[in-house]
Amino acid sequence: MNMRCEGLGLTSAAAVLGDRIPLDAAIRAGHPAVADLDAQELASVCRGGRPPHESAAEAARLAWARHPERRDDTATALILASSSRMGHPLWSAASWLGAQTVGHDRLTHCGTVNALCAGSVHALAAAARLLTTEPHMDSALIVSSDTAEAMGADRWAFDGGVTLGDGAGAAVLGRQGRDPSAQLGSWALLSVSEGAHAGLEYLQRGDAEPGRERPAPMRYRELLSQACARRNVDVAGLKAQHAAMLTSTVDRALAEAGVDRSRVDRWALPFVGRLALQVGYLEPLGIDEAASTSVLGRTTGHLGGADALVALDHLESAGASSPGALVVLVGVGGGQTCSVAVLRRV
Repeated sequence: MNMRCEGLGLTSAAAVLGDRIPLDAAIRAGHPAVADLDAQELASVCRGGRPPHESAAEAARLAWARHPERRDDTATALILASSSRMGHPLWSAASWLGAQTVGHDRLTHCGTVNALCAGSVHALAAAARLLTTEPHMDSALIVSSDTAEAMGADRWAFDGGVTLGDGAGAAVLGRQGRDPSAQLGSWALLSVSEGAHAGLEYLQRGDAEPGRERPAPMRYRELLSQACARRNVDVAGLKAQHAAMLTSTVDRALAEAGVDRSRVDRWALPFVGRLALQVGYLEPLGIDEAASTSVLGRTTGHLGGADALVALDHLESAGASSPGALVVLVGVGGGQTCSVAVLRRV
């Protein structure tokens, strides 16, 4: 799915992170993943002391408070992207978040998506489609929040090159008003694109049959090893399929925006360790690490679906991009899926 976006822009962003825990010897001593942690070159990992719905609520309130049209919007959507368990299965965390921030009287659409690590960019693409097809809607509040504990995952040994952090991000997607010359906010949304390779879903399933539960804490590295052993999979072939899905989705998004990779100023890529970033993203895309947001990611750990929104908030609050700069948000989730958004700094 590719879409050129007209008259849409991100008016605000916010991030809420757990405490940054330095990866010193006291934390890593005796841990089986210590060698991999060293290779990742992480400085710290965010570890929260509260459940993901509370971090999501704080990020959503901050983003909504920064949205300049919040008092005028009468029809707003809220889309929550999360892989974490938030309360019991019959409770809607998204509805609660909407009532806590936008208000139930102005909330006209509310839902939750689970695109795993592609979550926030997938939610942004869904919000863009919603505002494009529903002209009566004014804005969409996008929220993403995950913690390792609520996902039932092993923070320190989740995957080779990946250590999990806890955090939440939020942003508001709005539309141009009656005045065509009015700014769209901090970032104009130029295009979105999504890709998938559903034939690779078994990589997250391991050696289990579909629908089978796995005991916590889960380690993706073990599931991947089991899946490859059971099917005698060529790992080099998997990397090639990942690279093809990534580059195809990115290039389709850029084509819709009328630019190519050489024009991009900053890349908000998943917050993974140095080697995983190099092999999984920098080499396939042919870009330099200096153009990415990896410096931030090495202080937070991988925040699940929230990586892209946290990176965007950082670029905004740190003044790390100048007007006219092009920024690409990239999310890759299990299944496998890829979601991409192209933004221009206003």
